[in-house]
Amino acid sequence: SSGINAEYGGYGPSQAITANNLWKRGRFYDAARMYARAASNHVEEGLFGLGYLARDGVPVGTVTINSTAHYFGPQPNRTLTRVLWTECVYMGADPAVIGCGVPLLLELIRTISLSAVFSVVVPALVVVSTLAYGLSRGNQ
Repeated sequence: SSGINAEYGGYGPSQAITANNLWKRGRFYDAARMYARAASNHVEEGLFGLGYLARDGVPVGTVTINSTAHYFGPQPNRTLTRVLWTECVYMGADPAVIGCGVPLLLELIRTISLSAVFSVVVPALVVVSTLAYGLSRGNQ
């Protein structure tokens, strides 16, 4: 797509660049609105930037993306971060999959609970190891 959506006015990639510059200057409220415009214009960097605002708990109030309102309060909101970055991954372009997918995966790994590791990850590794061992013994 061209990155232009008349409803949200402007060129999406330029909005993302403007949002990045506003972020660097500490103008988070304005940056959030520009990221939302970029996201509404189908530019994955808009969702990516908003995900960081949610992850870090930057209080910018309610931001509307494609007619959906999201609240960004003073507390970190990991759930909203995951929602935004997952939407970014599903935009489909390779930069979106890599740009949002890698931080999303790292975020999930970073926040996984110890009980989940022992109840899901360790048993899965045991099953995979057992299957691999059985297959290797069968090929001899």
